[in-house]
Amino acid sequence: MSIPASIRRNYLSNFLAIVLTVTGLQAIAISSAPTASAGPALSWTQSTIAGAVSNSGVYGQTLATSSDGSKVFVAATNRAFLSTNYGVNWTTITALNNLNPDRYQSAADMSADGTKIYYAFKNQIYYSWDSGQTWTNKTFSTKSGLTVWSMDASNDGTKILITNRDSSEYDYSTNSGETWTQVSDPGGGGWAGAISGDGTKIIIANRLGTPRIGPLGGTLTAINLGALDWKSKDFRGAACDLTCTNILLANTGGGLFTSSDSGATWKLGTNSADSSFRNLQFEGADINSDGTRMAATVSYDIRKDVYISTDFGVTWRTQNVGIVDPQDVAIASTGSAIYALSGGDQAGNYPVQFARATFPIIQTVACSGGGSFTLENNVVTTSTLDCAGAVVIPDGVTSIAANAFSRYNKLDDDERITSVTIPNTV
Repeated sequence: MSIPASIRRNYLSNFLAIVLTVTGLQAIAISSAPTASAGPALSWTQSTIAGAVSNSGVYGQTLATSSDGSKVFVAATNRAFLSTNYGVNWTTITALNNLNPDRYQSAADMSADGTKIYYAFKNQIYYSWDSGQTWTNKTFSTKSGLTVWSMDASNDGTKILITNRDSSEYDYSTNSGETWTQVSDPGGGGWAGAISGDGTKIIIANRLGTPRIGPLGGTLTAINLGALDWKSKDFRGAACDLTCTNILLANTGGGLFTSSDSGATWKLGTNSADSSFRNLQFEGADINSDGTRMAATVSYDIRKDVYISTDFGVTWRTQNVGIVDPQDVAIASTGSAIYALSGGDQAGNYPVQFARATFPIIQTVACSGGGSFTLENNVVTTSTLDCAGAVVIPDGVTSIAANAFSRYNKLDDDERITSVTIPNTV
């Protein structure tokens, strides 16, 4: 049905008036512009991947997910686990059991489709090109004293970046782990590293050094924060989107830094509910394919939680994820899933815990005369100030939130909302 919506400007004591367009039992509240949000409080489901086995070395350290979130891979120091149903059920990968009895730091990643999976520690990498069915081992570097600290792969899984703690080199592959190239990195190695989804650009950040950005295999340039300062330089997490346009750096005791222009300018994330937010011990970090969803973990701190942002890292919200010491986080790059991993401890005295949640499904629908409105889980939630002309609510929408549309979107009455069509599903 079509609902005429004659638009008038009404001012009362300098406040915007609320105008209702009513039809039958339907009522659409029309008011001022929506307020930006750090993201919702998600509903998390917890599970235990590996039980507490004293001195087992089953210490969950990192996880990776396919782009749709259906496949999840967890790398522990001496075990590895795979789920093919969004983290509900898990299989122990027996081919990777007891390979790392000395409990070196481990790293993991997988391709966007989940067919290529990577597990690394020390100077060794194990890779599978058939969704974890068979595995091949390679020595990616002969340099002594290497300790893998992070690994990241391009979306197609062909390009892989490995950063090494306390070593002045990084290692990369352009053929899915079959052969490797070592690159001298005067910046002092990396505690955190990220590669763009298209595999062209990398970011490396380490403890006490300045983060660096540049082409894979090429010269890296130190990042300039401008008016901001790093405070401490203890980087434990790094992530970037498809082209490294949107970047997230997790600085332990120094804050969450994000860029939306490939590192040209930077902003420091905030949490209005926590004055000490910047000082938290940030660890893991991840980002989706277009930078609209970001996440970071806080471990070994009084908070011990996951934080998310849905406004490009400007503001952050705690999640109450419900697992002890969440060390890593993974976001489905094109799906709605988000996962968190709790490592237990290196002696295996605590279980390896996992938590899963789902971001709201958000869509943007154009108004015929310009502007747009937003659907969140099939509910119309907000509209832009310049939404004008005919508004057609799509089939499948179940409700329209109060204050979803703004009558004060334009000063010219001729350019305002003229009609609203609501489907029977509402």
